[in-house]
Amino acid sequence: TDTVEVRAKVYAAGGENALHTHLDEDHTFFVLDGEATFYGPDDTPTVVGRLEGLMIPAGAYYRFESTGDTNLVLLRFGADVEPLPGGDEAPRVGIDGLPLEGKDPRNKKQPPVFSGETFGDS
Repeated sequence: TDTVEVRAKVYAAGGENALHTHLDEDHTFFVLDGEATFYGPDDTPTVVGRLEGLMIPAGAYYRFESTGDTNLVLLRFGADVEPLPGGDEAPRVGIDGLPLEGKDPRNKKQPPVFSGETFGDS
């Protein structure tokens, strides 16, 4: 819709490894399988297991990684909040305040690892 976006994300290893925030969007992450560990600017870990979730408000810095024994399968819900002052768009920025797109090399610490398993395998 104009205000909500839902994505399914799968990680065999790694995650969104650079601290970043979404200035114009609240996020909710719900773990369907595996385990995710989320970190804020102080690097305090919050472990989110299967069938658990957490909400990250717009403007809060975070990063996460897959920390379980199986692929991390997430549902990510994004909900637009009030537009930024002056109509500026900088939806995703790094801890330095500069734009940081998801595919930016600064955002990756680990190359993908393919385990051969898929979500729903017994």
